[in-house]
Amino acid sequence: KNPTTHDWYAGNRPGLSLQSVGTRSAQTALARLRSGHIKSLKFIDKEMTFSSCPCSCPASPAHIIECIGASARQLWSGEGGGLVELLERHGVTDLV
Repeated sequence: KNPTTHDWYAGNRPGLSLQSVGTRSAQTALARLRSGHIKSLKFIDKEMTFSSCPCSCPASPAHIIECIGASARQLWSGEGGGLVELLERHGVTDLV
């Protein structure tokens, strides 16, 4: 049986955050993006809502990745350092 080739499949294994190097805050930001439980997520009347991104769109994890010019493949591979730099450069680390 062959595993599926989704971007998230490669990172869907225990210990991915242990393999990444960097500060604790960088590891936390990557883990939050991977899980979808980012700081801008709020529940209002049992509905998931997100704070606004600097570009005035809802700051969902998928939108944040797209807005900074990254890809889901970068998030799920072990290359988290470059993604953290992009988050900092675009000023959206406080949303994650």
